[in-house]
Amino acid sequence: MRKLFHRYKSIICLNTLFCCGVPIFAQQPDSYSYQYYNTSHGLPSSYISCLAKDNKGFLWIGTAAGLSMYDGYTFHNYPYAKENELIGHVNVIKPDAGNRIWIGSGAGLFCCINNEIRKISATSTLPQGINDILLAKNGKIWLATENGAARFDTISLDLTGKKKITIADHLLSEWSLKNEVIDKRRTNLICEAPDGAVYITQYQDLFRFWNNRLELVHSAENSRDKILSLFPLSASAIYFDRVSTEMNKLENGILNSYAPTALLKPGLPYTQPGIWYVGTRGAFCFHPETGTISTAISFSDKYMVWAKAILNDNDFLWVASTDGLIKLKPAIFTVSPISTASTYNDYYSVTGLKNGKLLMGANRGMLFEQKAGSFGLIKTGLVPSAELKCIYEDEQGWLWIGSGYQGLVLIRNGKSERYTIENGLHDNSLYQFLKTRDGRLYVCGDQGLSEIIVDKNNTVSFRKFLFEPNITQYAKFYSCIEAPDGTVWTGGEEGLLYLHHDTLKRFNFNGKQLAINHMLKDKAGDMWIATAGEGILQCRFNNKNEPEITKEYTEKDGLNTLHYLTLLADNENNIWAGSSQGISVIGRQGLFSGRVLNFDEPDGFIKSGYSYISLYQHTDSSIWAASSLGFISFKPQQLIGGDAAPLVYITGVRPLKQNELIASAAFYEYPPTSTFSYSDNSFNFNFTALDYANQENIRYYYKLDGLDSNWKNAGSLRSISFENLSPGHYTFRVKALNSKGRWSTADAVYTFTVTPPFWLRWWFISALALLVTGAVLYLFKRKSKAAALNLQAKEKELEVIKLNHDLAASKLTVLRTQMNPHFIFNALNSVQQYILQGNVVEANKYLSKFSKLQREILHYSNHNFISLEKEIELLHSYLELEQLRFGEGFTYEIYTTEEIDPAEIKIPPMMLQPFAENAIWHGLMPKQGEKKLILRFSLFADDTLLATITDNGIGREASAKLKLNNGKSLLQHESKGMQMIHQRLQLLQQQYDKPFEVAVSDITDKDGLIQGTQVALKIFIGN
Repeated sequence: MRKLFHRYKSIICLNTLFCCGVPIFAQQPDSYSYQYYNTSHGLPSSYISCLAKDNKGFLWIGTAAGLSMYDGYTFHNYPYAKENELIGHVNVIKPDAGNRIWIGSGAGLFCCINNEIRKISATSTLPQGINDILLAKNGKIWLATENGAARFDTISLDLTGKKKITIADHLLSEWSLKNEVIDKRRTNLICEAPDGAVYITQYQDLFRFWNNRLELVHSAENSRDKILSLFPLSASAIYFDRVSTEMNKLENGILNSYAPTALLKPGLPYTQPGIWYVGTRGAFCFHPETGTISTAISFSDKYMVWAKAILNDNDFLWVASTDGLIKLKPAIFTVSPISTASTYNDYYSVTGLKNGKLLMGANRGMLFEQKAGSFGLIKTGLVPSAELKCIYEDEQGWLWIGSGYQGLVLIRNGKSERYTIENGLHDNSLYQFLKTRDGRLYVCGDQGLSEIIVDKNNTVSFRKFLFEPNITQYAKFYSCIEAPDGTVWTGGEEGLLYLHHDTLKRFNFNGKQLAINHMLKDKAGDMWIATAGEGILQCRFNNKNEPEITKEYTEKDGLNTLHYLTLLADNENNIWAGSSQGISVIGRQGLFSGRVLNFDEPDGFIKSGYSYISLYQHTDSSIWAASSLGFISFKPQQLIGGDAAPLVYITGVRPLKQNELIASAAFYEYPPTSTFSYSDNSFNFNFTALDYANQENIRYYYKLDGLDSNWKNAGSLRSISFENLSPGHYTFRVKALNSKGRWSTADAVYTFTVTPPFWLRWWFISALALLVTGAVLYLFKRKSKAAALNLQAKEKELEVIKLNHDLAASKLTVLRTQMNPHFIFNALNSVQQYILQGNVVEANKYLSKFSKLQREILHYSNHNFISLEKEIELLHSYLELEQLRFGEGFTYEIYTTEEIDPAEIKIPPMMLQPFAENAIWHGLMPKQGEKKLILRFSLFADDTLLATITDNGIGREASAKLKLNNGKSLLQHESKGMQMIHQRLQLLQQQYDKPFEVAVSDITDKDGLIQGTQVALKIFIGN
């Protein structure tokens, strides 16, 4: 009941303060962005009581259901200690210098060491709760327990957890169970001053332990006025915060109380030492040295019901609450209020006027103006219902406004005029104005653009330039720029166009048509293009006044998407780009130089998912973003704060064949080097990087020294595998890059060795060499006599084998030389035909190609094997000659499959030419219509090449009939090369005892009709 009353009283207090509007909460709630984590995100309980960060940077969370560790992606939960002891409700977490994590819970004292959580305290019938832990400078550990204050030396502890300590044996004498001096046993807080004085609290009582003496230094009159926080300065001075009386200072026995408003000194630099704490009115950054509060945060019911603790983490805050974990990041983006009540929150254009005023165009024809920090509605119904997409103020102070689909509005002399296609506009959908150097004013939109003309009588007319939809529905053109020579360029869904002689003409980049969402020309004359799916392009106009791409910015360069909607070049020529996810900057000058940064919803930007966004930089350097889901502003120089570099760790090493994680000595600490057998040569590595402020867009890069020479981009992947590594020494490295362009300061590394099998080790090879040498000597000695006797017989046998081999080689050479004259005869017949026909040009052309081919044939005629690459070249030369002979009456193709390297494969020369010749003469030439020859090379086996020659000719049976029926036709030609090639194949198979086989078959369709002939030739691959 007492706990419920305390909570109820505090909530009443908070609600009362919120309603009354106490000045300390003048800071806007949106000065921080809030991100929430609870059980739906993996926490074991939404009741969070305490927080801490270890010296590696990991966040430890105490919950009502045990301990949890957050690595930026996953909550690793620990409900039990090593021996299955329940941890229970965690009250306090304290990391020490040795990266041990001390945990105090309702079940006692625990310690996380060597990657294990062990219970240190013994189970007792007394209440076991530990409420606070102090790691004193003198090496002692102090505990605030349910039974009083306890202390002991670290040296006396058995950190293995086997020999547990009894906390009651270490209580201060004043809290000894046999001593009734202190009637309330529970202690809540314990803290040490710089001079070693230790302060201990019980609800409303404050004790000091100094010079081995404990004394009560303060007691509140209200027993419910609980002490919430301690800030000791010395043995004589301490600040402490209470539920009701808030901040108190006790110095030399004199007590002073202060409301937070009396201590608030906004604007104090963060370099001044400060401590964040949770009070009854919110959270505060307190500076004990000066007794001031620099920052105050109120937690309204919108964000949390009851805050329990707060932790400062590199310029942002973690808050533990009864409803989960909250990350608070200082808002770097500002939302200006709309003073006019409106049910809509979609905005489409923003611009500044010459008088310094800021205008913003919204939906339904509403125009807003900024006054005194807020926007008020100054015009409504400029168009019946469309969006105001673009605004331009001309030299006369006239205001031109383009709408989404209801034409153009001109505001002059306090009156508005509307123009549509009926007045000569090219279209009613308009997106951007362009004022050229010679004073012309253009507006682009659907189906092209219009020049706005105002004559001397101030009469408005239009000159339209249309581009009908070609590949899109409406041919939307979103922006336009002026080239150095004055040419107007416009870009949109149909790509990039330029205006030439009153006609819009298409321009493609290297033959590629881009979908363009926005274009601009920066102060250096560069052209920038925001594309739909190709990232951001930087271009430069060449001497022909055509844009050339000089740089393509993609996700590899740090962008968080490839789809951008708008662009802005700021005062320093940095390029800002808006997407539906947030905003990016390509740094060119100043703070952003050389950096690509991204900012999105977790940074406080507009909620992602909007379909339209426009950017404008005001004269005060602030940049405004108007979107279909709201608007926001920021100062560019304030976007870069003290963002820390990410910390990267290898979180798991797993040999894939064992499929068990290698145990680390402590959390993510692995031995300097590890050794694995040759059979364990496949590994998986897991890794993570800590940058809680920018966790969402971290990208990882890795390499394996000993295998990789360059870093590889893993993107957002946090797991990489390597399989079947050769024996050797390796070092796996991983580094991280955050969305603010900061690299991790050090790589995470894991070094290991894959040992070779024993038969590849030096000692085995040496022993084997000695053994073989001895055996050889023994056998040599034993068989020397027998060898001498058999030498003559073997010499005779070798002479016979050599004679047979030479005979086979001679036969092959004869066959090759026979094939050559046979081909020469056929070729010279063709030359003779050209000469008889009087076609000297073709005869010369044919002779030139023929002589080149003949030289190659003569060169390779004495080679047993040539490369497949050379054989293919000979085939090309031969087939080109045949095409000349027959007036290119047929076509051919030669190709190889991917697994073949033609330069490496060796085959006997001129093996395929006779088959190709036979297919041309007997299959293709008699055919009417399309004639096609296909030669394909693939691997039949590791040492066998499969060559197929396929034609779509008349087939073998029809060819044979034509030979019988045509006595002196071309078909009477009989390929002697076919007889020779069959003889060559038989001799090659005998000589090498390897496959040299040929199979000829007809190609038929489903009805059995002949569609051509196929020859399949299996050829042994030589060395």
